Amino acid sequence: MTNSRSSVTLKTGMLVAACGQLVMVSAILMAQQVNPRGVPPPARNAPDSPEREWDRLNPRRVRGVDTGAPDRRMILIQIKKDFQEIQVLNDELLRQVSSNPAFDYKQISEAASRIKTLAGRLDSNLVLGKSESGRAPRPEYEFSEAALRSSLLALYDLVGRFVENPIFRERGVFDIQETKKAKEDVDDIIALSDQIKKIAKRLRKDASK
Repeated sequence: MTNSRSSVTLKTGMLVAACGQLVMVSAILMAQQVNPRGVPPPARNAPDSPEREWDRLNPRRVRGVDTGAPDRRMILIQIKKDFQEIQVLNDELLRQVSSNPAFDYKQISEAASRIKTLAGRLDSNLVLGKSESGRAPRPEYEFSEAALRSSLLALYDLVGRFVENPIFRERGVFDIQETKKAKEDVDDIIALSDQIKKIAKRLRKDASK
């Protein structure tokens, strides 16, 4: 438990080190047609610097007064909280597989629902772009404990891969391909956590009959 939370704290610290560039992902995505292999971080006084890009993407400002655009600092704080919470919840769900003799369907359903919410908000706040069309549809699943177990294990690996993406851990990483991977992963986290919630709810309902 302690090691797990220490690991989450360490990863969150890495996020804090890179958080100044997280909300600039939208600018990176806009530049992919110019440089599809990655965009070097612009000079601070360049026309497309992060601050100027933010202002350009949020034009609702009158004489220096923000009339509607979200505060960047608050977004970064929210990203940090969500980044940490999604890892904690993911670890708790793994313990359902490895430690408990029987699944707690209610806890699993609630945790999965929360993970779905967190992933959706991270997707929005990190501005990871649009989902790619043409991806294969998710396979159908059964409402069984075996399906729930395999889904929980898959979600654990998926969240781990998402939070370990270099765009969240390393300063100066502006890689379009890694950003696309992050978008695919967060989409899959949303879909899989919803699947887990539905399976757990059905199994809980069946067990109460």
